[in-house]
Amino acid sequence: ICRAIRTLASHPRWEPRLGGMLVCKYTAAAAAVEGPSRAHAVLRELFAVVRGSLVDADDDVRSAAASTLQSCALAVFQHYDDQTATICAKLWDSLRDTDDLCASTAAVLALISSLHDHGVTGDRLMAHLAVAPAEPLTEAETRLGPPVPAPQGDVPVLARIVPRLFLFV
Repeated sequence: ICRAIRTLASHPRWEPRLGGMLVCKYTAAAAAVEGPSRAHAVLRELFAVVRGSLVDADDDVRSAAASTLQSCALAVFQHYDDQTATICAKLWDSLRDTDDLCASTAAVLALISSLHDHGVTGDRLMAHLAVAPAEPLTEAETRLGPPVPAPQGDVPVLARIVPRLFLFV
């Protein structure tokens, strides 16, 4: 199964990649029911594929990848704690080009919430966030809320998203 998932995840078309991630999601969920050690056994084989799919060009694939990690979160925190801040940063970055109606938004935010519940906050997260040169807001960013003054110089990507997601900040 793992070999088939890896093959599907590397396919150029989004439909097979989504199919592979859905198989991975349900395989990981079934393994998590059996316990964290079984979930870790599945993750050991597929973690790199799932992590890569978190930044897939297709929104549905990103959603399935985030749901996969969410379904076996305990195993992720126990065995891949050194990578959780990087994963969280990638998830925040993926929100740049989405809005609340995209398929991945709920799954990405749920996984971010789980990561923060397990200690991926503050300095750990900021150390992994991409620093992007200031540039005009994308179409997706302008749909997130009222205009925010354009940042000056190089700023963390998160600094551009948070004010638009949380207007009270």
